[in-house]
Amino acid sequence: MAAAVKRKEQSIETLRGIAIILMVAGHVIGDNSGTGLQVRDESAWRYFYFTFEYLRMPLFTAISGFVYALKPVQSDHIGRFLKGKSRRIILPFFTVATVQYLMNALVPQVNNPVPLADIWKIYIFSYGQFWFLQALFLVFLTVVALEYNKILDTIKGWAISLGIAVIMLLVINQNYLINYFSISRYLYLLPFFLLGIGLNRFKDQLFKKPIILALLLTLIITVTIQQLEWFEVINTKSHRFSAISVFVGISGIWLIFHIRKPFKWLAELGYYSYGIYLFHVFATAGSRIFAKMLGMENMVMLFFTGLIFGLIFPILLELILLKSAILRRLFLGLR
Repeated sequence: MAAAVKRKEQSIETLRGIAIILMVAGHVIGDNSGTGLQVRDESAWRYFYFTFEYLRMPLFTAISGFVYALKPVQSDHIGRFLKGKSRRIILPFFTVATVQYLMNALVPQVNNPVPLADIWKIYIFSYGQFWFLQALFLVFLTVVALEYNKILDTIKGWAISLGIAVIMLLVINQNYLINYFSISRYLYLLPFFLLGIGLNRFKDQLFKKPIILALLLTLIITVTIQQLEWFEVINTKSHRFSAISVFVGISGIWLIFHIRKPFKWLAELGYYSYGIYLFHVFATAGSRIFAKMLGMENMVMLFFTGLIFGLIFPILLELILLKSAILRRLFLGLR
């Protein structure tokens, strides 16, 4: 595993490690008072969730865009590229989402049990964390079209594409939430994937000092607005698809890429980020149910139990799945 990490840029794998910790922590807490640890909406736990909400999945997506730009699709290999993405994204989506839904329908003491008869809906609409896979596949289809027409070959074409993606997110998602195959979430991810491409492809132009200073000012202003919103000083009605969230995400991620440094243990964790993403819910939910059966009520203990199990269990499961050619293909999308 260490050799595999060395083959990649360790600072990027470090960012993956940070992103996966934030994602698992967010899912342990839950996005509302009825999920995860079922914390109160005015609690410090919810404040932590809210503070990093505009960075978690956008950072993950920007990293995906950056890594894609290291080995982009070639115009004469589009079919092979999409076949590979289908295997890596869509196949695990069908397999793992099915298993997770069945467990959610059949295992007692889950937070939100689901009817078994509705299982067909998970392949058409957003379901759990799997919205990311649906949306990411649509992002790749879009990027293939842009690359085929050489729009992303120049910084001008890239900047226009990024601007249009941001406008689409703000205009369409402000008025319509399209749940079919996570289309609204696709619009949410697209700007950040394009951002990741640009930060790799045009790094000499995009990390100049005046740009960094402008981004820092933007981040300070938008995060201040976000915090004032939490403390009810102002009411901008910001949310995941709002302008505030987009500017926090873009400026924050841009700066994070600028200052990134390699940390070995985070990079090693980042190497397993996809498996953690796919399987962490089994561990976080299972550990929470088991801990409560043992009478554990302390919220801090429940949080760290869920976080640790949510990171370690998927790694162990991935190592087991890798030993079988069939299972590694079905559950991880690997050859």
